[in-house]
Amino acid sequence: MATVTDELADLLSNEQEYVKGETRTAQMMHKSKQPDQCVLDLEQLWALLPRRIPGRVKEIWRDESGKISVLIPLAYPDGQPMSDVYCPDLNNTTEGQEVIFEWRESSDRERRKQEQPHLIQAAHLIIPEPGEVGDLIQEYKGLLGQNIQEQLGAQLRALEQERRHIVQTVDERVTAELQTRVSELEARQFELDERDQDLEIKALELRSQESKLKETVSTMVEELLAARRLELDQREARLGELAGRIAAGTRTLEQERQKLRAEWKVLVEQRNRFEMEGGQAYLEYLKTIGAADPEDDSPAALEAAREPFDASRLVEKLEERGYHIEPELLEQAVISTIAAWSAGQFVVLAGPTGVGKTQLVRQLASILGAGHGIVSVRPGWVEPADLIGFYNPSLQLFEPTPALDRLLRARQYADADRFYLLCLDEMNLSRVENYAADLLSQLELTSAGVPAQIDLYSRDIARRFRDEEAALRALGHNVAPELEARRRTLTGHLHRYPPRLELPSSLVLLGTVNVDETTQMFSPKFLDRAYVLRFPPISLPERLEQPLLQNPHQSPLWPLTVKKAMQITRTERLPAESGRIWKEFVSWQSEYFSAFGIYFGHRFYANFRRYLAIGVNLGVSDPQRLAEEYFHAKILPRIRFNPDERGIGRSETKMDILQAWVDHDTLLKAYSRLRKCLVEMIQRSEGRGMVEYWD
Repeated sequence: MATVTDELADLLSNEQEYVKGETRTAQMMHKSKQPDQCVLDLEQLWALLPRRIPGRVKEIWRDESGKISVLIPLAYPDGQPMSDVYCPDLNNTTEGQEVIFEWRESSDRERRKQEQPHLIQAAHLIIPEPGEVGDLIQEYKGLLGQNIQEQLGAQLRALEQERRHIVQTVDERVTAELQTRVSELEARQFELDERDQDLEIKALELRSQESKLKETVSTMVEELLAARRLELDQREARLGELAGRIAAGTRTLEQERQKLRAEWKVLVEQRNRFEMEGGQAYLEYLKTIGAADPEDDSPAALEAAREPFDASRLVEKLEERGYHIEPELLEQAVISTIAAWSAGQFVVLAGPTGVGKTQLVRQLASILGAGHGIVSVRPGWVEPADLIGFYNPSLQLFEPTPALDRLLRARQYADADRFYLLCLDEMNLSRVENYAADLLSQLELTSAGVPAQIDLYSRDIARRFRDEEAALRALGHNVAPELEARRRTLTGHLHRYPPRLELPSSLVLLGTVNVDETTQMFSPKFLDRAYVLRFPPISLPERLEQPLLQNPHQSPLWPLTVKKAMQITRTERLPAESGRIWKEFVSWQSEYFSAFGIYFGHRFYANFRRYLAIGVNLGVSDPQRLAEEYFHAKILPRIRFNPDERGIGRSETKMDILQAWVDHDTLLKAYSRLRKCLVEMIQRSEGRGMVEYWD
């Protein structure tokens, strides 16, 4: 912190610099502190001289210019010699001769040429009479001294007055500034004293708080240490117990290991004896005579049905097999299956328990000649590894799941140009966006013609598998039985479960849904990628003689190949009425759906065109009915709100807006099934307090 003395020193230093700046002009005009030693500038001196000056010839040049050089014999008041004077008139003079000349100032052009800024040039040269030069010298000296001394005295007096004025002004300014600075510094010193007192008070308070805090921390540390000691003692006891159990388990495992080694030796001996006795040759012989390999159950290729699609006729054939379904629902299931396959989406089968949702998957496979697999979803599934498998670091192997084995099976059906229906049973027991995230993101690529792939484990793990398998193979056959078993396991593992698995092109994902308090609701993101089919309550048979459900693994009723399905999904032939239907939907969007907070994007438009094209190509002649099935599968599952909620951007409630849509005279006149479902949703909301599609 600066003191008052430092402030005053700085102020005096600044004022001294000011005095130096103010007196700079006076110093430039003085060469010493004595008035009689002041020297004028050459240019000022020449201005005081008369025009006729005595001189002496210094040098003579005999060049073309015809110039002579004269030397003035006089001197400055301080004794310095005059400058040389140049004259172009020789006038028959000789060097050292005394002369009188009249002078004039050189022009700027001549000065620059000679590079002498104070050059004086004589205009006329006069040869004087004897004694004339001496008289002129005396006269010139008296005149020169008097004029110069008068002007120098006047200038010195003016400079002295100016100096005194500057010193007085500076003293006044310094005094005033010092008084101001001293007042400010005293006020600042007072503030600093008060602040020091405040800081001392706060320091006392902080020391008191610090003392209390130390006591509190000490108490807490002692309590935590005591609790930690107790916890460590308990953990040590548990670890001792666990170590005993591990030791016992290790002894048991070692006994099992010895037993397995003995069994492995027996098996190796039996295999060698089998090969020595010709067993391998016998197997080769069975292959040559056409013996069936019990593990070879690859699906055979089939031809697509040539007759047109007829849902009513297929329902009659299913009833002969003991399965009952409405023709409209079967038609919607077939079209939705093909549409979901072409767009990489889900088919969701919703309805009460026991109405035949899972059985419909089997019957669809029976109708289309497709393979099918059913995987039960568990409530604890939270990530894709629960669905497709994970890398087990303890076993150092990838552990597959039943769903992954179904996907591998689906690849065989894709090679045979047949569909494979993979059903996730009770898929909403866990949130589908979590465990099926990889499938949702990858299957959508199939609609753009990009092969879908999922990662089972990292490439680094696969590289370690290959390195280990190569190292074990390099050991040859004379290795321990467990190492040979490990090598065979790795070889089959790498072949069956590569790090990145390409999803089969004929895969169709389906899922069954039961809505109750134990299930998870679907998000709009998932519903935008799904076709929802709702099952009506089942009608029990009136007679006990009605046949029961038969094995669905029979000949296909209407076989469909992947190549045929690609032709069915073409959208070149859309009926003319499709444009009017789409305009109706756009008006619903702006009038009703936006008030519910439901918005549809380009995916909805592309799927609408695809669904109508599939229905038309299958022979359905009523595009209005196809549109109603599509709206039923895509719009109604997304309606879910509290009846008292106000519509977005509207003054009415969402229930009033929905009721106005249902009660409109013409809007839903052609969509009776859609209107009936909306009425049921409104009626169910009276008992549950929520308007929603799900039962």
